[in-house]
Amino acid sequence: MMLSLRQTLTIAIAAALIAALPAATAPQDAQARSCKNANTASKRLSKKEARKAIQCLVNKKRSAKNLRPNKNLQQAAQGHTRYMRKHNCFAHQCPGEGSLEARVRRTGYMKGARSYALGEVIAKNVARATPRDILKQWMNSPPHRQTLLNGTYRHLGVGVSVRNGRALYTVVVGRKK
Repeated sequence: MMLSLRQTLTIAIAAALIAALPAATAPQDAQARSCKNANTASKRLSKKEARKAIQCLVNKKRSAKNLRPNKNLQQAAQGHTRYMRKHNCFAHQCPGEGSLEARVRRTGYMKGARSYALGEVIAKNVARATPRDILKQWMNSPPHRQTLLNGTYRHLGVGVSVRNGRALYTVVVGRKK
């Protein structure tokens, strides 16, 4: 069976359109998969927006099960962030502050748990740093990267403080049985 020139051209045009379709929709697909506010300066975000962006970005990096937000871990993370800000300290445990375990225990997260696992990452950057910038800092630090990508953890809480030109972030991750 021989195709006419018109049929051949129609098939060629249809094939070209089909081939171009994935390229035309790729940016839209990537945009739909992106994390809202991930590229917005921290100083322009509410705490809630920053928390959601960090959670989304972390979960996109994880090959393990997604971390679910937990109000108790959020309370521990926000409390530590406030403590660091108030005492001008950037550390996992500032002078006069309880350990990570003590801070999380006070929130009630571990109540009734037979076993648990906890981890924490902190970041300090300029207020114009975006949540994506903060995640990049953590991913470029092997111990922080390991904590965030560890498949043991199931929950997270994010603490955020942006003031005086500085952004402070704390993420507390946990699992309890």
